[in-house]
Amino acid sequence: MVVSLERLWHQSQAREILRSEEGYALSVRRMTELESVFGQLKNNREFRRFWRWYMDKVSLEVGWLSLAHNLLKQDLWDIPFGSWKSNTNVRLMLDT
Repeated sequence: MVVSLERLWHQSQAREILRSEEGYALSVRRMTELESVFGQLKNNREFRRFWRWYMDKVSLEVGWLSLAHNLLKQDLWDIPFGSWKSNTNVRLMLDT
């Protein structure tokens, strides 16, 4: 079994940073900013796996997913206020 001392050093540095108040605030911010987007992609858009191989193609696929997510979000906010009554209507509008 091989243990990288550099990896262990980086792990300890990361743990120290996350245990500080500033590190905790950053991790909480990350949870609310990124995890909600991935949750929406996985749950609402039924994204389960990448269809491409190799990092450059997967990066391209992530870019397309991000673009679609942002366009749908922009389209949602362009709807005049009060023109929809519930989330069901919004979902129907986004799916068309």
